[in-house]
Amino acid sequence: MALTKEQIESNKAEVIDLLRQVKRDGIEKLIEWLDKKSDFFTAPSSTVFHGNYEGGLCEHSLNVYHALVRLKNAMSDMALEEKKFDNIKDGSLIIVALLHDICKSNYYTKEIKYWKDENASYNNQWKQYYAYTIDDKFPVGHGEKSVIMLQNFITLKQEEILAIRWHMTAYDPAVAVSPYEKPAFNKAMTICPLLVLLSMADVFAAQLMEKAGNPKIDNAV
Repeated sequence: MALTKEQIESNKAEVIDLLRQVKRDGIEKLIEWLDKKSDFFTAPSSTVFHGNYEGGLCEHSLNVYHALVRLKNAMSDMALEEKKFDNIKDGSLIIVALLHDICKSNYYTKEIKYWKDENASYNNQWKQYYAYTIDDKFPVGHGEKSVIMLQNFITLKQEEILAIRWHMTAYDPAVAVSPYEKPAFNKAMTICPLLVLLSMADVFAAQLMEKAGNPKIDNAV
């Protein structure tokens, strides 16, 4: 799957419009950085999984946002004893959904790889192609990296920090491996409804709304 230039530009415009609805100091500097100093709007969301094509990261972020809004509204409509979701502000939904994966900005690069064309005129002919690969210039993790990057521009609320930091839930290696991190994650899930909603929206978007494209971006000369 590939996005057209028109789709990429439309997604970019929607993200910027949503971010400008967040009335918070530093938001314009953040938008400027996303647009001028990062590849957020054109980067893939992965190398081989969902959104592994140009514009995949921005598309995924928007999908998570739309899923998150619907989940929040659905949970608010339920007759829960505690109205845990009613106090979540629209600005927080926008920030955590659109920017939970900001850590993937300036994170991928293209490199030449090789594949064997078995249908070539003679057997075992190797051809070159470009594919996305990881080049992590600031290797401090995933969710925590997004938090650090965002705090350079805007002040995050505690619930936003928890939601972004732990949005990978049990898929976060720290949760699976570290005896120190797992209790923190479990506590965050207990006290932060926004984290629960974001993690659900993230999985919903990645698994049900998106597909993986051909990892071969284009042929190399």
